[in-house]
Amino acid sequence: MARSKFNPATSVTFRMPDIALEKLDKLALENSHDRTAEINEACRHWIAIGGASGNETLTQQKVSALGEELACMNARLEKQEEAILLLKETIDRLEKNNSTLLAVIESNEHTIKRLLETLSR
Repeated sequence: MARSKFNPATSVTFRMPDIALEKLDKLALENSHDRTAEINEACRHWIAIGGASGNETLTQQKVSALGEELACMNARLEKQEEAILLLKETIDRLEKNNSTLLAVIESNEHTIKRLLETLSR
């Protein structure tokens, strides 16, 4: 069974079998490195078999549009990964600062106890 898929970024509508669309969706959603070549290969394969009825082939322009869309998705993913790394580094620094503050508080408590003992004598 085939269904239409519309890409609002490129204003391209095409028809592909559900299994091909599912594979493309899966590839696009995977949290991995650049998958443009794999998606382009899946589209080229679909072109090579000529579509389900011979009338549903993808043009090279549509394949390129899919590749460009995936490249944009990968760029966004890389930026998100960089942001996550920065957040992890910030959390690590905050945890170190928290440990330092706890040590200072404990030291101050000990000092206060000694001062109170000294005053009570």
